[in-house]
Amino acid sequence: MIDISIFIPQLIVQGPGGLFDFNATLVIILFQFLILMVCLNEILYKPIYVVLEDRKDYVLKNVKESSKVTEKANILAFKYNKLIENLSKKINMKIASFEEIQKRALKTETQFSRNYIKNWLKEVAQDSIKEKNEILEETDSLIISLYKTIEPKLINLKPLSNM
Repeated sequence: MIDISIFIPQLIVQGPGGLFDFNATLVIILFQFLILMVCLNEILYKPIYVVLEDRKDYVLKNVKESSKVTEKANILAFKYNKLIENLSKKINMKIASFEEIQKRALKTETQFSRNYIKNWLKEVAQDSIKEKNEILEETDSLIISLYKTIEPKLINLKPLSNM
C-alpha cells in the first residue's frame, strides 16, 4: 500500500483532535480539490466539451441543410403536382375530344351502313320482284302452252256413256 502522507506536506501539527480542529488540513484539501478541478477540466471536460460543441454544430448544420432540402423538395413537389394536374386536364380534354370524334365517326359509319343496307335491301327486293315476275310469266306461258296442248284433246274426247 502507498503511503499518501508523503505527498501531503507535514504542515499538520499533531495536537488535540476534536470535532472542530481547523489546522492546515482544510487548506490542503481545498488546494487538492482545486487542483483536481483544474486537472479534470483540462484533461477530461474540455475535450468532451469540444466534441459536444462540434457535434452540436454538425447537427445544426445538418438540420439547416435538411430543412433547405425539404423546402426545395416541397417546392418541386408542388410544381410537379401542378404539372401533373395540368397534364391530367389536357389528357382528359383530349380523351373527351377523341371520344367525340369517335362518336361522330361511329354515327357516320352507322348511317352509311344503314343506307348501304337499305339500298341493298331495295335491290334485293327489286331483284326478287323481277324474278317473281319472270317466274310468273314463265308459269303463265307454261300454263298456256299446257292448256293449248290439253284443250284439243279434251275437246276430242267423247263423253262417257251413262252407265
